[in-house]
Amino acid sequence: MGNLPIQPIFPSSDKVWDPETLEKMRSEGDPPADDTVDEILRANDDNPENAAKVLLRQLLGGGHHNVLLGAPGTDRLTEFLQEYSKLPRWAEPEQITIGQQLGRRHTIVGSVLLAVASLPECYLDARGAPVLVSTGQLSEQPARRLRHTSHMVFSICAPGGIIPADNAPPDTVPRGLSKAITVRLMHALIRRFTEEGYRLPETFYASVEQELDMKPLPFEEEHKPVPINQEDQAFVLLTFSYVVLRGLERMGIEVTPRERDAYVHLWNVVGHSMGIRRELMADSYAEAASLFHALKQRLAGPSEEGQALMKAMLGWINNLVPRPARGLNLAAELVIHFVGREGAAMLGIEQRGRRWLRHRAFTLAIDGYEALGPQGSRFNPLVMAMNTLAGPMVRAFMSEASTNRPPPPAYLLKGKDRPTIPPSAEQWPEYIVQTYGGART
Repeated sequence: MGNLPIQPIFPSSDKVWDPETLEKMRSEGDPPADDTVDEILRANDDNPENAAKVLLRQLLGGGHHNVLLGAPGTDRLTEFLQEYSKLPRWAEPEQITIGQQLGRRHTIVGSVLLAVASLPECYLDARGAPVLVSTGQLSEQPARRLRHTSHMVFSICAPGGIIPADNAPPDTVPRGLSKAITVRLMHALIRRFTEEGYRLPETFYASVEQELDMKPLPFEEEHKPVPINQEDQAFVLLTFSYVVLRGLERMGIEVTPRERDAYVHLWNVVGHSMGIRRELMADSYAEAASLFHALKQRLAGPSEEGQALMKAMLGWINNLVPRPARGLNLAAELVIHFVGREGAAMLGIEQRGRRWLRHRAFTLAIDGYEALGPQGSRFNPLVMAMNTLAGPMVRAFMSEASTNRPPPPAYLLKGKDRPTIPPSAEQWPEYIVQTYGGART
């Protein structure tokens, strides 16, 4: 069963996304974010790296936008944050809450699904993968992208991550939305530099991490995460919603139709803060399946960049598991299971010789459980494989951040009349700390 194509019959949907519309979306970026970044860059014409560092600091330092406000060229940023820190009018609080509860309930397997299902689907985007490696960052450091992605997902699913708590101050920006907005600004920044052929040097990323007192993760190098157009971003959004839900189904985890639709809605709200157009969002799980496969049919294909991204990701994950288990290459087997053999082959994961025997042994246990496993049994070989990766992976992320971040550098304070409160250390949501224990920033 593990070798069957995923989702052979798509749920019915009333919406149809035609190729002409989707092709048009490839030429559209994100004007509000692009204009905001442009203003910051124009105010720092003498040193664009300083402007880039301001925004990169937000991505690595936890999205403390208050540190930016009042710095050179950030007048438009104030308006931008005020508008996109609010929920869209079509947001449904009850749906958001249900979606968050689902995400928290499946924290462990969900964190691994990001690595072995969501991101590999992104790497299958043969049109977008070259952008991901255009600055020579992401293919060399998969850990950083996975770390930031995981923290954003955990923050979005945390209580108060999207809807402020009842006792929160009126101007509170929920952490999940703050993370989404930060990534959106980074997309605009890299989109601008990519169009101009500007390459951010390795020393640039290293200097920002040094400022933030961030410890390098083992086996990590560099990365650059950027889908730069509406179609690519719509596809990525679905890897966080539909692909995760599909992964839970493949594991035999029961998710009600209401929870499915709520999880899609939760990510649509996040997509709004990230600048994705409403017409590129699915309103239900059925529509999400329809849109995902329409996009994948257009975008999926083999590429050197996608294979480099996948190889780097698998190598990093495999180094986290105990040494005796590394020969099993569990991460590769999980990618094959959740993405499918055809997609895995496009990503350079093939089953030949001894690798084929290893793959058959892996699928035999899963197929046997699916065929013979008693209803409600807790012994699930697929879940056991996921748990083997989840703990070491998330603990590595949590241990990288310092408890005492230094204050912002002097160039951030230039021209500011009011004192600046240094950003606090990036906090991991309490439910993540309780799940993985001990490591806290």
